[in-house]
This record gives sequence, C-alpha cells and structure tokens, in this order.
Amino acid sequence: MIQIGGKVYELIHENRNGWNADAFKDRYSEVLERYDFIIGDWGYSQLRLKGFFKDNHMKATKDSAFSGMSDYINEYCNFGCAYFVLEKTGTIKKSTDDEEAGDEQDAPLKQDAVVQERTDAEDEQEAGAASLADAILAGAAAAARESAAAGKSNGRHGEEAQQQPSRQQHRSGKDQHRRSYRPNSKKPIRPAANKDVAATSEQATVHAQSGQKPRERDRNRERSKDHNKDHNKEQRKEQGSRQS
Repeated sequence: MIQIGGKVYELIHENRNGWNADAFKDRYSEVLERYDFIIGDWGYSQLRLKGFFKDNHMKATKDSAFSGMSDYINEYCNFGCAYFVLEKTGTIKKSTDDEEAGDEQDAPLKQDAVVQERTDAEDEQEAGAASLADAILAGAAAAARESAAAGKSNGRHGEEAQQQPSRQQHRSGKDQHRRSYRPNSKKPIRPAANKDVAATSEQATVHAQSGQKPRERDRNRERSKDHNKDHNKEQRKEQGSRQS
C-alpha cells in the first residue's frame, strides 16, 4: 500500500523489478490524482508516469482507458523495459497543516509532472506527424503511379488516333482512284433501244399471226384442187363406162 498526495495506491503488477518508491514519489504530481491507475516505465534510467481511467469511467477514451494500457506499453515504451502498475484504492483526509506542508513538498513534483505531460504530448504529436508524413508520401507515390499509367494510356490512344486518320485517308485515296478509273461500272439502259426491241417483237407477232392465214388458204386451195381432180376422174370414168 502506497500513500501519497492524499491517495492510497496498491501495486498490482511489476515487471523486471520496475517498482521504486523513492523514484515514484519524486515523479508523482496532482495531475495523476484523477486517474484510477498509474503506470510507470523506465527508459534511459528515467521514470515516466502515465494515468489511466477505468473502462466504465465517463472520461475514459481509447487511449486513456485501462484496457488500452497494453497498447501503450507495446507502442510507447521501450521493448522489454521495466515497469509497474498502481491502482488507486482510496483517499486519505488531511489536516490543514498537513495539506500546507504537503503542498510545499509536492510543488516540485507538480512542476515535474507538468513537464512530463508536455513531453508526452510532444512525443505523441511527433508520432502523429511522422505517421501523417508517411501517409502523404504514400499517397503522392500512388498518385505518381496513376499519372504515369494514365500518361502511357493517353500516349497509346494518341498513336491509335493518329494511325486511324492515315488509314482512312489511304482507303479514301484508293476509293477515289477506283472511281476515277472506272467511272461507270454498269452501262445504263437506253430507252430508245427498248422501244425498238418492243416494236420489232410486236411486228414479229403480227407477221406470225398474219402468216398463219395464207397457209390455211393454200391448204384449202390444195384440198379443193385435189377434190376437183378426184371428181373429174370419177366423171371421166362414168362417161367411159356409158360409152362402152
């Protein structure tokens, strides 16, 4: 049990003999009284103190809650360093004389605590600035890669666009040459020739129709002649038979 600044603390964890009562009293300040837990870690023979709230405390945040203490040790403390953890268990009422004496004794501790808080804040700001700078550099590198890729794609599109007009011009030149060489690939149909053909076809049909009539007449004539000849022969025979 440790009594300091009107508060009672209990040592709940110690790593590598990190607890030192004298060093703790020298580094303790009133700023740490509001916290439920205090962690002290050693680095380069210097003790650093930091407070944490209970997880259900109304002022507890991700960085100040007791559940985030392990992240603090892993990220902000030296690897494998010695440290200890104190839990506040109660409060001691002081008399007026004791409070005045305690204030005089605690004045240097308060100054040290303020300086320590400032150094911790500066360290956190430096870490945040470093992470921000890394993020900016990563974003700039990604933007440069994207711009380079976009430049390559634009160059390819430009070359294709230049090649397409040349191909179109070449094709149009070939088409013009073909048209000039063979201006009329198909011969037009003349209407006069169609009329002549129609007239000749009509005349042929008329002649064909008119030619059929004389032939029938000739046949009729030949038949009549043959009939007359037969009739004359019969008459001659009859006359010859009568005379005999």
